[in-house]
Amino acid sequence: MLAVAASTSGPVGIANATARTFGKTSVGASSDVFAESRKRVNRYELPSPGGTVSKLSVYLAPSPVSGEQVLKGIIYADSLGAPSALLGTSEQIIFKHTSAAGWYDLTFSSPVKLAAGNYWIGVITGGTGKVAGFRYDSVSSSRDWNQNAYTSGPSNPFGASTVDAEQTSLYATYTEVAALPPPANIAPPTITGSAKQGQALTEVHGSWSNEPTSFKYQWLQCSSLGEGCLPIPAATSQTYVPVAGDVGHTIKVEETASNAGGSGSATSAGTGVATPPPPANIAPPTITGSAQQGQALTEVHGSWSNEPTSFKDQWLQCDSLGGNCNAIPAATSQTYVPVAGDVGHTIKVEETASNAGGSGSATSVATAVVAPSAATPPPPANIAPPTITGSA
Repeated sequence: MLAVAASTSGPVGIANATARTFGKTSVGASSDVFAESRKRVNRYELPSPGGTVSKLSVYLAPSPVSGEQVLKGIIYADSLGAPSALLGTSEQIIFKHTSAAGWYDLTFSSPVKLAAGNYWIGVITGGTGKVAGFRYDSVSSSRDWNQNAYTSGPSNPFGASTVDAEQTSLYATYTEVAALPPPANIAPPTITGSAKQGQALTEVHGSWSNEPTSFKYQWLQCSSLGEGCLPIPAATSQTYVPVAGDVGHTIKVEETASNAGGSGSATSAGTGVATPPPPANIAPPTITGSAQQGQALTEVHGSWSNEPTSFKDQWLQCDSLGGNCNAIPAATSQTYVPVAGDVGHTIKVEETASNAGGSGSATSVATAVVAPSAATPPPPANIAPPTITGSA
């Protein structure tokens, strides 16, 4: 690869109205040479709002050593004041002992987009050393370096390093990221799922302009009419499961969309009024009274969870063993008086408990076999069979 031509008229890009730089743009007072198979970086701050780095520029000068030396530009992230993750590696340049002194560009094939913050920029050098000289100023603890085979590429992460005071004449050229306006809502978020205690509701993103990069959520408990909404403590994920305290209320969710320019918020429409789970039977209903024609039987409510708000009853006529039960027409009150047609059968009652969330049913055990009324004589009982007179 051909060496990049040097510029002696000053740092490349500084006069460009659309480009900015960060790093050391002046030619240092001291000289050194690049040893082989090393990477060396200095730490600088990229100001807000960040930008897209197209190249690094380094001041190089020939040394007395003949030959040529390859270099690439490198960018590392900063972690607690030390280089960490590799963010970009430039195209290679070749510096020859016959090359002129000046600024050389280390261009990235794909520009590196960086947010505002601290970064480590520098070079990695090839296996032939000390051909390319560089300039620096002494600034305490300004440079980190370590051994790194050029053919392996710059390591990721940077690795353990040696710290010294050589602040190399090297800088980055970047195009400043235009500050976006904060997201503006086009359509509010929506909620999927049924507003029932114990069943998950899920927020679906609204529509936003200006490219949001992150979202936050706050679920709200409102009145049954969707008014007087208050944040539900700790309900800040994209899903929410209504609890008993939400029953009788509507639920909304507020979505906050953010980008580098700020944030905006929008609130969904309310759900329906949150309902409890349907009643679940804990103990079945029971029957009080004597199983006799004309004597009232009374149903006693069973035990139910989830606070039933109403009950319905259906009396059943069953066989003498309590099986093959059928609903008795119109027998739907809490009491039932057996009739002549029930004599010889058993009786059960089915109770249905309901609330705003639905209903559940449970059936009592059977009564004894229904006896005939005491005021009604029993049917005739045969004592001796009939006889026949006359000649056959």
